[in-house]
Amino acid sequence: MKVQLTRSWFFNRVFQLVILGLFAKFLFGLKWHLIFQEMPSLAEAVWLTIQLTIISLAIGFIIAWPLALLRAKRKKEWLAKIADAYVAVFRGTPLLVQIFLIYFGLGGQQWMQESFLWPIFRDPYWCVIIGFSLNSAAYACEIFRGALMNGGAGEREAAQSLGLSEFKTDWLVWVPASWRRALPQYGNEMIFMMHSTAIAGLITMTEVFGWAKDINGKFYVTYEGLIAASIVYIVLTTTIIQISKLMEKHYLSYMKR
Repeated sequence: MKVQLTRSWFFNRVFQLVILGLFAKFLFGLKWHLIFQEMPSLAEAVWLTIQLTIISLAIGFIIAWPLALLRAKRKKEWLAKIADAYVAVFRGTPLLVQIFLIYFGLGGQQWMQESFLWPIFRDPYWCVIIGFSLNSAAYACEIFRGALMNGGAGEREAAQSLGLSEFKTDWLVWVPASWRRALPQYGNEMIFMMHSTAIAGLITMTEVFGWAKDINGKFYVTYEGLIAASIVYIVLTTTIIQISKLMEKHYLSYMKR
């Protein structure tokens, strides 16, 4: 029995070493010098990815909270239903379709081209920002609505007992407390939004994925650009995770006392 286990362990280790060796040979056989000579353009692509992520998350964050309050309170039902419809549409359709509808759909309309909005909708940068922000707002709204619904009654009653107005109760008590509860889930939305920036590469923008496509096409290679892009995405994802952990440590520190 021991002999069989030893043989099994031995062959497993040999197999793993062979796979690692082949993978290492594959990696070292790639034309990495092409990536190093294109580092300036990669830096620009990374910066564009960071811009798209931060701006879209910021605008989506601002849009999401009022919508979440409308859906959680349902004081004005017709406004709450409009917010419900907004979330259903943007969560129910792919982000790629939304970007194409904004850039190629609205941008291709004659009335849009003759309007004062044309300088915005003819630029893929702003079309992507609009699409990403609206999409992020829908997902963040659902996260924030759930946080508002979990534990909101007691917080509001305590605030109102102190004589705070409804507006102050919502924005000084209910929303900040709910933000703490929403942090872990919102960290996932931050990562999702950063990964979604790859879609911008499909409408002529040179973010990280667009850069990878350009590199592969420019030098007629297959893996180099995509592997380099994957490494960048892993680094950015790890950075967002660490930022989320720091935010949770700061805002949720009272729970550990």
